[in-house]
Amino acid sequence: MAQGSLSLREYLDTAVALATDAGAFVLSHYQRGIDVELKADRSPVTAADVGAERLIRAGLAARYPSHAIVGEELGANAGGASHRWFVDPIDGTRSFVHGVPLFGVLLGLEIEGDMVVGVCHLPGVGETLAAARGLGCTWNGVPTRASSKTSLVEATMVYSDCRHLEQRLGQRWTALQARRVSSAGGATATGTVSWPPVGPT
Repeated sequence: MAQGSLSLREYLDTAVALATDAGAFVLSHYQRGIDVELKADRSPVTAADVGAERLIRAGLAARYPSHAIVGEELGANAGGASHRWFVDPIDGTRSFVHGVPLFGVLLGLEIEGDMVVGVCHLPGVGETLAAARGLGCTWNGVPTRASSKTSLVEATMVYSDCRHLEQRLGQRWTALQARRVSSAGGATATGTVSWPPVGPT
């Protein structure tokens, strides 16, 4: 992948800025009784989802008109481009529409098939995780890293919907559950699993 760290820094800064702007837009609709529609897969979508994605798309198109964009709500464009942005304007729409602040704006960049930039902005709780290849990861601007724990007994697993884990891992998920000491499930915006946890460096 012919891409220097300097360029990735620019892309990372852009992703953080757009995710933050989109988060502010989403918050302007939060706990306001917004109308909810159901998509074909029965998952919810709102005007906040669509509006936030349009905002991000406009920002990306203005800066990088040759890049492709793949969005959760508005689909894909420019499929042959070497640079592809992936956008989920509200990951955790169910939480969002029920007034629970555990939802996030997700934005990532793939270059020539490699994922090199990723941002998770959680506007409801004021948290932002951002990372780029070769540049490390930050949590609200402070360097962070994955947990150094190597024992399952010491580790923390957070999941939102174990059905996906059961489908993907099968017996491995069953065995993992059998080894756990304690567990807690809840609605999260960062995907089905976040494990191990992050912490300051």
